[in-house]
Amino acid sequence: MSTRDGWRYAITLTMVVTMIGGGCASSRAVPPSPSTILQTQTAGADAPAVVREVVADGLVHVTYRFGPTPDESMDLFGFNPKRFEFSLNVTSTRFTMKRWGELDPAAVAIMNGGYFMDDGSPSGFVVRHGVRIGTAQFDADKSAIIDFTDGVRIVTATSSLRDRSKYQTALQSYPVLMASGTPRVKSDSGKVARRSIIGVDADGMVWMGVVPEAEISLYTLSQMLDQTKISWVDVVNVDGGPSTGLLVRSGKTAWLHETVFGVPFVVTATPRL
Repeated sequence: MSTRDGWRYAITLTMVVTMIGGGCASSRAVPPSPSTILQTQTAGADAPAVVREVVADGLVHVTYRFGPTPDESMDLFGFNPKRFEFSLNVTSTRFTMKRWGELDPAAVAIMNGGYFMDDGSPSGFVVRHGVRIGTAQFDADKSAIIDFTDGVRIVTATSSLRDRSKYQTALQSYPVLMASGTPRVKSDSGKVARRSIIGVDADGMVWMGVVPEAEISLYTLSQMLDQTKISWVDVVNVDGGPSTGLLVRSGKTAWLHETVFGVPFVVTATPRL
């Protein structure tokens, strides 16, 4: 563990929240400063639109609009792993995205992590710098491990999921939304919620994304990912609903989609030194 990581971890474990506001919906992202729009694609007046823009070196922003209102959109940010490193920050309580950002000012992106229980402990397997957090885990054949040990690797092979001793920093989540570029959710349960995802594409980019306002099913989400014009390899759903939250900062520009009650652990992207 680096000195910087140790400092972050110590702070997140010892800080105590005085109050986190409840009932707060996702806050609208701060309007970005002018940037180069690389790609705008529409296929008719009523078709979804994909807008892709370069935010900074190694950082791309994609907005996918799947309906006529501003709320019907997905916000996706892609990170070049040669420029960014990824990790988990963990606390014994819950913080909002804004508070997580204050605790980790070096992070360019902070997103809600995996599922957790009422006491804040992870519902699935979570390890940070070789230290296991909690004891719960999901069934290997119904989940994936997101491995942050060296970049981001999504592990779906059942044999690799069962041998968890080799992971240094990782979290387990479900379901797998896309595998080898193909949508994996085959039926629609009809259960809808705000959503958040982590994925990797064919160019090696690591993506964090949220549907911050609209409530959609996991089946709909997996189908929509196929329409974003991103060459997906693997994508995993992480805890959504009221936990859905994403903060991205670049220069004087910030995008903030806030959680409702805060979350006990988050995924971070930080510029490599």
